[in-house]
Parts: sequence; C-alpha cells; structure tokens
Amino acid sequence: MFQALLNELNDYRNTLLIYRLLHYHEPIPRAKLNIEGRESQLFSPLIRVFKDSEVLAKLLPVISKYISQKREKNANSLHAFLYKTIKQLIQAQQTIELESSLIWETIKNTLQGQEPHNKPHLTVEYGTISQKEIVQILKEVFGANKSRKHGEGRTLVFEQKKLERLGRIYDLEAVSYTHL
Repeated sequence: MFQALLNELNDYRNTLLIYRLLHYHEPIPRAKLNIEGRESQLFSPLIRVFKDSEVLAKLLPVISKYISQKREKNANSLHAFLYKTIKQLIQAQQTIELESSLIWETIKNTLQGQEPHNKPHLTVEYGTISQKEIVQILKEVFGANKSRKHGEGRTLVFEQKKLERLGRIYDLEAVSYTHL
C-alpha cells in the first residue's frame, strides 16, 4: 500500500525535475504577500511555485489557517502575557527600567493562583512559575539587562526596539493579517 504511494510521489518528483531542467532559464515569479519574517520564509517558495495555478486557491486557506492558529497560540502563551504586563508597567511607570519585584508582584496579582509558603506561584493558566523563571525569560527572550541595585531589589532595563519586535509576535491587536 505504502509502496504504491511512494512510487506515485517519485513519479511526480521526477516529472517536476524534468520540467525544471527544461525551464531552468525561466525565473520563478515573485509573489506579493502580507506576511514577513519566518512565515514568509516558510510559505513564499510554496506560493511562488503555485502562483498561477488552480492549486494556489486551495493552498491559501490552509496557509492562512495555519498562520492564524500559530499566532493565536503565541498570543495565549506565557511570553505573550509577560509582554503585555511589561508594556503596561512601562506605560504606568513611564520608564524602561523596572524593578523585578514590581514585575513579580504585578504578575502574581494578575494571574489567578495560589502561592504556597516559600514555593513558586501556582497559576491556573501557566502552571507553576517562579520569580527566578520570570526574570530568566525576561533576560533571554525579552533582552532585558540587569541593572544596578535599586533600593531593595534589582531592576531590569528593556530595549524599546526589542519590545516592538516582540509585539509583532505576541500582540494580535497590533498586528493582524486576516489572509495572504
């Protein structure tokens, strides 16, 4: 059963190879898309190959659905929650330098959950999280830099450009592509 499918795929592959060898001098046409970054890297070649064919009409809804689901998944992640929290704190404090204790207290107050004595915070949405884990994410993913001690605790300094780039990933209201 699978051998028949493999043979069929090999026949298609060979036919496409012969076609490409015969038409090697013809450039594959560019396609204008309203996606960028990794999404464009993944889907541009596919759309370019099928640009003027009937297959494209079947491919576009599938690609759009995949991109929408991926973005929705990103928008509902812990990183998206942290992004929104950091943006709100920066606006409220009017500075890109935030105390890690302020960030942690805001997160604990915002998320539903419980904090057992001397244990990490247990949330309904994201499971167990700790202040150390949050600071690590803010440093590694958000590009925050530790600053000098400020009062009782340490501060994290965020880069505005990095936050803007992350907004394209985690903020669905800021960037919305309905279809290609």
